[in-house]
Amino acid sequence: MFHVIERLKIIFPDLNRREFTEDDCWKFVRKNKVIVKLAPLLVQGYYGKTIIRKRKRSYIFLDERMKGMLFLKTFLHEIGHVCLHEPRGKVEVLYSRRESDYETRLDKEADIFMLLAMVPRQKLIESQQTPFEEIHPFMTSILLQRQKLCEKTGE
Repeated sequence: MFHVIERLKIIFPDLNRREFTEDDCWKFVRKNKVIVKLAPLLVQGYYGKTIIRKRKRSYIFLDERMKGMLFLKTFLHEIGHVCLHEPRGKVEVLYSRRESDYETRLDKEADIFMLLAMVPRQKLIESQQTPFEEIHPFMTSILLQRQKLCEKTGE
């Protein structure tokens, strides 16, 4: 887990220092030439990579019906995959099937990026001082996951 965070901090030096926005996601994919497609999907999102003639291409597919925090959470999760996970063959597509330990580990690693990007340390501290009823229900589970990550890693 620590090596994942260190790799992410090399790519994103301000990770865990400020909240990432949807604009940050779009800037990252433009800069890194990641192809993003919005379409009606049966899942929230997935990512894929291809290697053709030694040229890597990364793809993110997002359900076009998502809005707001759910869209941001999913976009950040898929960017986590793009940054951390190389294809094992010429083509690899991963979506949240949870069929194997390998896929579960990959999703947990992508979630580390999403959690640190959505809830940097200062926001986590502030949320602990916020009355529970004032926290948006969508953020409750994210904050609980983020707290567990902080307890495990100190980040």
